[in-house]
Amino acid sequence: MMLARTWPWLRATSSLACTIPSPICIEEVRHLRAPLGVYGCNGNHEIYARAEDLAEKLYQQAGMKLLRRENAVIAYKGAQLNLIGVDYQRERMPSGRKMQMLDNLEPLVRRDIPNVLLSHNPNSFNRAAELGIELTLSGHTHGGQVKVEILDVSNQPGAIHHRLHCRVISPSAADAK
Repeated sequence: MMLARTWPWLRATSSLACTIPSPICIEEVRHLRAPLGVYGCNGNHEIYARAEDLAEKLYQQAGMKLLRRENAVIAYKGAQLNLIGVDYQRERMPSGRKMQMLDNLEPLVRRDIPNVLLSHNPNSFNRAAELGIELTLSGHTHGGQVKVEILDVSNQPGAIHHRLHCRVISPSAADAK
């Protein structure tokens, strides 16, 4: 599970389940403290296990709000941001048919305050930028946990599949790649 402390709220964007939400993970979430709340989104493991609703219920009982195609306005020291969360985003259906990422998310995007997207999969970055979302926080690639050293060059297998892996990228820089 990847957690990041940004602002006085915590967010979780990596999968917290394998086949069902793990009691160990649920118990760990109970210990998280952030004055403005603990937020997360479902990842691929919850989707594959068909445990999205169960995960939402269990994490809510543990004090974490899973944002599932919904938003929460976070206010801090006179400033606000619009925190948007979505379940795991796929580029293709299991049948292979291509699908639009972040489909119908426009109503959740605010134009008057900054938008932050919690999306487990970093592949949603370009679409989020098109929608006017200023920052996307994601996991899925396990933060480079697995690295292979070949001829003094560090390669991360996750980076092969996810070109936005472990980087800060602006929309214009992403388009140039």
